[in-house]
Amino acid sequence: MVTFDGNDQRVRAPEVEIKATFQWAHLLPAPCRALFPSPAEGGGAADSACKAAAGSLADTAVLACLRVIDVHLSLGTGLASLAATRAELLALLDSPGTAQLLTSESWLRLGVLALLAEADVVQAVETAQKSLHLAVEGDEISLQLSCLALLGVADALAGRVVRADVRLSDAMFLCARRDATLLAQVVVRGAAGLVALMLGEPERADAELVTAAGLAGAAGLPESVPVLLLGHRLYAAAALGREAESTDCARLLGEVCIPAGRCLLCAYRHLALGVLALRSGQALRALERADACIEQAGAGGVGLLLALGTLLRVQALADPARVKIVAT
Repeated sequence: MVTFDGNDQRVRAPEVEIKATFQWAHLLPAPCRALFPSPAEGGGAADSACKAAAGSLADTAVLACLRVIDVHLSLGTGLASLAATRAELLALLDSPGTAQLLTSESWLRLGVLALLAEADVVQAVETAQKSLHLAVEGDEISLQLSCLALLGVADALAGRVVRADVRLSDAMFLCARRDATLLAQVVVRGAAGLVALMLGEPERADAELVTAAGLAGAAGLPESVPVLLLGHRLYAAAALGREAESTDCARLLGEVCIPAGRCLLCAYRHLALGVLALRSGQALRALERADACIEQAGAGGVGLLLALGTLLRVQALADPARVKIVAT
């Protein structure tokens, strides 16, 4: 259920809030790893461009901070341990002469961390807007798309779902630019699919997510990207009543997340399955999934999923079916 006031603010039932929240992230490790691949992934043209932009000792220090953040984001764990790195990065951004591209990339990372680690949508929006301003000035189209995706998710979580939908709809046209990377296109489409779910349009959401996953080369992107799309598709399948597809998505998520011990993705999976259980009237199973989500999110320092897992737990405890079982 969604209600509106005169300022276009949304007041949603907890279940809708939970289902709404997953554009992180996603999306979030994506632009980072595209520009700053891990040693295992090798370099690349974008990596070389960023290194070329690092023309001072301060820029080199910024690059070092970004790499540390990217490693933690790609692994989906240890986000709480990044406080010192974030503080160092903020101090470096106050130094004059930092390359514009690196400054924009830095604000994007800080926005991602504000959302994921602290569940702070206000700070996420502020830092993403700073990054977007610089990306527009430098005509960095892929960076613009990443910023717009983050802004869309943060807006949606703040209750501005229609604004997020409009923003991301416009961003789709930027994907047609020849210099828009595949990763940026997938990130934006994934965000658009998630927002469509929040608007109660699962058919459109599913179409966007299928399109994103089916883009040529998408399967070869960093693992966290298709996995997050898979999580979104789990929500869409559940909303459309496709039980077999939901079960298949859940199995595939488990095969990827659990053996690797990726806290963020494991917490995300438990949350998705908990929402699915609650939608199916299985309050006790939803409660177990909520507890597992909270445990994994706490271990990984993922404040956003910790908050959402807690919200799911409260809703499961208040479910009338569970209350009836306990009473008897």
